[in-house]
Parts: sequence; structure tokens; C-alpha cells
Amino acid sequence: MHYSKQKNQSGLALVSVLLVIFVLVAVTGRLTSSHNLVVSRHANTFEHNQAVQYLFGAESMAKEALYNDYLTTGSKIDHLGEIWASNIMPFELDEGGLLEIHVNDLNACVNLNNVLSETSKESIKTVNKLLLTLGLPTEIEDLWRDWIDKDSEVKSLGAEDMDYASNQIPYRTANRIVINFSELMLLKSISAENLSVLSRYACLVPDSNSRINVNTAPAEVLQVLSENASVSELVTLTETQRAFESPEQFVQSFPKFQKALGKITTSSMYFEMSAQAKVGNTLVSLSSLIYRNPKDGKISILKRDFGKLFTSKIEIETEIQSI
Repeated sequence: MHYSKQKNQSGLALVSVLLVIFVLVAVTGRLTSSHNLVVSRHANTFEHNQAVQYLFGAESMAKEALYNDYLTTGSKIDHLGEIWASNIMPFELDEGGLLEIHVNDLNACVNLNNVLSETSKESIKTVNKLLLTLGLPTEIEDLWRDWIDKDSEVKSLGAEDMDYASNQIPYRTANRIVINFSELMLLKSISAENLSVLSRYACLVPDSNSRINVNTAPAEVLQVLSENASVSELVTLTETQRAFESPEQFVQSFPKFQKALGKITTSSMYFEMSAQAKVGNTLVSLSSLIYRNPKDGKISILKRDFGKLFTSKIEIETEIQSI
């Protein structure tokens, strides 16, 4: 019996030792896991901060290019042959990542905020004609005008506060000029497909009477400004180097734009810098709305957006050779 008692005590001691070991292993594993998680979080935070700093550097590069362009050619002319409009190959970063940047001319698209100045007496209503050109519902013009005008009166097929207040999640119209394109998603009865098509040729700048730069605008936008110009004419025009020094010079060469003389320009004030930086496993993008003062060339950042999807302009062609 004494032997049996000693055996039981030895068994209990062994179980206790194993239990202690099990607890120590579990605690050690948990500590290791927590440590790895903390290290990973710090690494991601560091990479993100590094990427953001590279993006700010890209923004400064764009500002310098636009200011130097002003000093070189002045405020009367901007075209796609200038350095700010060049497609630059991605930069390799010291951390093994990449930085890509490009600048878009926002005077090359139709500014939707212009609906506030384009009354029924206008000879050319650019927003309405763009919708017709793209085959989109023209009611978008009324909806957008009601969204940004200051009154509560419904215009034709538009909608005001009472229409949006009845939604499951109620909200009110902006009643002000808007510079974030995503606000169009709040309009009544507008589809994602319509917005996708519209976003290619329309934009938003803090001006309700901005002009379109005929040196940088694509054929679809020039079609909005022209009077009975054929698609082939406009494609031929946009495929050639344009560097007109004044709207009058442009109209003299292309008389079909005579009625749009008050809506065109050969220089630009608003630009969008888009950049994307990859550091390690972290990918961050930045879109900056830039204003260049035509009087002195001073550059101002009006808006920064870290949530906008970055689209690369670099097309890498590969040749597959069969042996």
C-alpha cells in the first residue's frame, strides 16, 4: 500500500509538471504571437508613413513643374507637349518600391459646376451637350443644378431636399459648388454606369464659369464646343500637336467653334496630380487638386484625396516571340 501511495504521488507530480509546461508553452506562444503582431503593425505603419512622404514629394515635383512652365511660357498657353503633361516612367525607391506620378489638365474636361452659369439663354450649354454626346440621361443636368444651387426650387426633372429627405437614410442637397466627384453618387436615380462614362470627360473645379482648353481637350469634349464638326475632323485635330496661343487664333483655324469663343481658352488654371507609391507591401495613392494663379503663377493645393483609385497611364508593350 505504501508503494501504491508513492506511485500516485509521483503521477500527480508528473501531471503538475506537464501542466506547468503546457501553461508556459501556451503563454510563450501567445507572447510570441503578440510580439509578431506588434512588429508587423509597426512595420506597416512605417511603410505607410514612408509612402505618404514619397507622395508629398511627388506633389512638390508637380507643383515645381507647373510653376516652371508658367515662368517659361507664361499664362497664355498650355499644351500636351509641355513637361507637366509628359508620362513619366515609375521611379524606383530605395526601399525597393516604386513611385508613379502624372498630372491631368482639369481645364480639358467639362466642369459640371458650370450649370450654375449656363442659363437657357446660353448659345452652348456644355453640360447638357456633353450628356447628349455621351448618350446619357439629360436629367442629370437638372439633378446636378438642384444639388448645387442655393435655392429649394425644383428645376424641371431635378430634385431638392424633400426628395432626398424621404430616403431610408435621409440627407439634404449641398447648395454649394462641389469639387468631389463622388457626390454625384448621391443624386436621385443615377447609375454607376452613367457615372463611369461621365467621369472620363467631366470634372469638378471650384468655379462656375471655367473655360475649356482647346490645346488639351479630347475629341469628345471638343465635340461639345463645335458646331456640326464631324468626329473624323475632331479626331484628326486631337491627334496632332496643338499649341494655339489664343482662342481667336484657334477659331480662325477652325470656324466651327465660333459660337464657343466665350467658353474656350488656350491656357489652364486647374490641374490634378495623381500619384501612387509602393513601399514594401504597402500601396498608397494620392490625388491633389492644384490651382495655378494666372496672374503670378503661384501654386495652391485645394484638396488632397488619399482614397481615390489610382489609374496608371504607363502602357508597357511586350513582344512574344515564338521560336
